[in-house]
Amino acid sequence: MTIKEPLQRLWEALCLLVFCLGVPSFAAEDGGVAVRVVPSPPLVARVLTAPDEEPEAQLPPFVSIAKLSELLEKAEAQDSRPRRSHLISFAASPRQQVARAQIDLVFQNGPRVSHQTIHVSLNNQEIAALSPDDPEVRAGRILLKLEGEQLSAKENFLQFSLNGDWKLDEVVDADRSRLILEGTWKALSPHLGMLGALFEDKVARRDAEWHLCFPGLAGHGHDAESLQWGALAAQGAALRMDDLSPVLSQGLALDPSRDNLVVGEARFLTGFLPEHEIQKISGPFLAVSAQPGAPSRLMIVLSGRTPEEVSKAAMAFGFVNAWYPDSKSVVIDNISLPADPVYIRKAPLFAKTNTTFKDLGFISKLYALDRIPEMDLDFDIDVWAISDEEKSATLHFDYWAPADAKGRVDFEVRANGTEVERITMGGPLPAPISGPGNTAKPIVTADAGEISADGRYRRGSARVRLPMPDLKAGKNRVSIIPAPVEAGASSDPAVGNFSLLDSSTLELSGGTPSIALPDLGLMSQAGFPFVPGADGGNLEVNLADGSNATITAAWMMMAKLAQVTNTLLYNAEIGIGPSRGGRQLLAVGAADELLARFGDTFPVTGAEFAQRMGNQGALFQSVLIPAEKGEGLPKMLTLLMARNVEDLPLLCQELVREDTWQRVGGDFFLWGGAQSLSAAQLVKPKRLYPKAVKFDIAAIDESEAMPFQLEIKPLYWLGILIAIAIPFALITRALIGSENHSRRKSPLSF
Repeated sequence: MTIKEPLQRLWEALCLLVFCLGVPSFAAEDGGVAVRVVPSPPLVARVLTAPDEEPEAQLPPFVSIAKLSELLEKAEAQDSRPRRSHLISFAASPRQQVARAQIDLVFQNGPRVSHQTIHVSLNNQEIAALSPDDPEVRAGRILLKLEGEQLSAKENFLQFSLNGDWKLDEVVDADRSRLILEGTWKALSPHLGMLGALFEDKVARRDAEWHLCFPGLAGHGHDAESLQWGALAAQGAALRMDDLSPVLSQGLALDPSRDNLVVGEARFLTGFLPEHEIQKISGPFLAVSAQPGAPSRLMIVLSGRTPEEVSKAAMAFGFVNAWYPDSKSVVIDNISLPADPVYIRKAPLFAKTNTTFKDLGFISKLYALDRIPEMDLDFDIDVWAISDEEKSATLHFDYWAPADAKGRVDFEVRANGTEVERITMGGPLPAPISGPGNTAKPIVTADAGEISADGRYRRGSARVRLPMPDLKAGKNRVSIIPAPVEAGASSDPAVGNFSLLDSSTLELSGGTPSIALPDLGLMSQAGFPFVPGADGGNLEVNLADGSNATITAAWMMMAKLAQVTNTLLYNAEIGIGPSRGGRQLLAVGAADELLARFGDTFPVTGAEFAQRMGNQGALFQSVLIPAEKGEGLPKMLTLLMARNVEDLPLLCQELVREDTWQRVGGDFFLWGGAQSLSAAQLVKPKRLYPKAVKFDIAAIDESEAMPFQLEIKPLYWLGILIAIAIPFALITRALIGSENHSRRKSPLSF
């Protein structure tokens, strides 16, 4: 034994001793946040406005089977027999005490289960075998009842198996089929390591309500610090909730009917934390507990000794990839931000790049031919990478498949839900393709003829072009969906396996040199032009007044922009009063106030615009300062407003809902009330050019070079043409004059 080993063991023992004393330090690799654990007993402080007993709460009415599959894992074939079997896993919520459950199965277009049986199992125990002779099946719907004890407290496996050649989704309507839970909420005993699970649970339940509590604001309104705290806290909640935008309220005391975020300096936390807990706050502080007086509700505390420390705590809460220990509270020792904070977001794909599936998060797996699941690629595209309709992106597939003809598999390729092409992979030779335009033909590459050592498998390549109109700036999804394999191949275990390799690539062609603005659609899709970077440093949120309604609406809008770009906007500015200038401007408030301040940017008078609004909410975008000489993004103005400012939070709550948000477009968008959604283009968009894009003229196709140059520098080229034309005209005139002079001297005329 060397002397190094006993020293190492002594060091480990000392570390363990320090850990047991409760003062270790943990370095967060992903979030850049170093934390110190503060041992915390359960919080027992009184709640300022809570009732003596929590009112009985009921569980949400249902979660669709399709939603469970989408949120937790893709339904995948699990059985190698002819039976089609799909498994959906779901966890029993740590917040729910389930008394009973029901599975409401709805069949596609009536009972399509002729000559077969649907087997339903829960946790490997069959609970029903649905025969086509059952009256409920013939009626197209059946209800299966379960008692709560049949559900596991951790994870449950719901399995549907189907005899015959039908696929399950051709028989069961997963969107209308439901898992119905009945019961009550449980008292919580959370710790910081559970934050992810607690927020995922809110997504599964579609419960987006949060109350922001600011105990230090008693007697005065929000100041610059508290405005920033609320913005960061709202974004931290939103970034943990997928596309489910938080519904916010705010006040000085806890709201026992909602989960609460308590934000403020330590000296104001009396009544929220025990005094001995407050004394332990020695820096930026995060704590989580059940809400006093409402034990089934969550309370998260963001605090510190100074406003600067509270800001750091709120920022740390927003770094959703940071690691937190299994403790009720932590003190943040340090926040280290890299120069390029891409770690807090998924970096978008840029023009003229070739990205492997591995870099998009795809993992190569072997699948039996009859059990290949749907494969999805999720990625963001930079605004400037979206080309015109004549361009396309290209998927280059790299795969292993059986060399035998039975190893061919048909795939349907979809881009954002739109079918692009059908393609065949596998088999001894590249197979023909059927589909719109027949544009995606498999191509044989240099390694397409590579054969495995046993001679059973062949490596192949194929290519599919994705039309640019089917892609968009911001979030995109490409789905690769297998078609049923040929009869005989699926039941023959000797046929072998298929693997789509993560060495496959997505290639983006040249992007666009200019963008037509204003365009609210680019804002809703990609947060443009507010979030071209990764920290919101290009965004200023300007409030028309300091009312709680205006501030709450602004926080919800910032939370939605954070979700759209998967970015914590920690460098965004938010304030009341005159704009500081120099950034992209989002102004929020009452329509009368905003129209008075910015009315000269409207194509119609402020009064006409207000009349068109009615009682609806309105988004309006215009170009304030165009970019000059191709330098600098244009300064954009976007207004979020309502006729009555008190209606603004509810209108904004409706706006950031996914079904409304997806329809935002044009330069003028109305929504809310009984009227239908509407988007309008009141002004002709201007083509504007970015500072960040360095144009490489040599890289542009020759056919595009001249139109591109004429578009970005029309006056420059006009000057060049004039400069060329004037000498040419003078020379021509001189030559004509000389010719006439010679003719006058000649004795002959013609």
